[in-house]
Amino acid sequence: MINSKKLNKKIDLIDEKFDHLNDGKPIPYIGWVWRDVDFSDLIALGDCGMFIGFMENNKWGYPEWPISKVQDAAIKAMLQALDPDSDTIEKDIADLYDYIQTCSPAGKSVIDIRNEAIEVVEENESMGPSMETRLGRPLYKRLGE
Repeated sequence: MINSKKLNKKIDLIDEKFDHLNDGKPIPYIGWVWRDVDFSDLIALGDCGMFIGFMENNKWGYPEWPISKVQDAAIKAMLQALDPDSDTIEKDIADLYDYIQTCSPAGKSVIDIRNEAIEVVEENESMGPSMETRLGRPLYKRLGE
């Protein structure tokens, strides 16, 4: 049984210590801060048009889905194996990040999900400055075009 509180605490530590990776989100999450995940159940992921990641507060309406049992087990094992003091931590983070980017819902490709997410991003542009505007660089692009 996974101790969600302990794992979330470790992820918070990694998020602070390795914020120079993956645009400040070493473990990919959608939102301004890491929100605790209930690891006792199947994980849900989402796509914000920039990347696939954890999304415990989907106030934007991005595509979101529960992952398969196989993906769930793999991600949880990778998270539990992360050791912030390991010599291989940055590679381990990169491997986890890359794996999460391959997790799409059954029957849909990552390309389909990314393009759906970008449509939501474009619809939300009217709500105020986008991340792209705030950071002064493009953060997402359509895939498969």
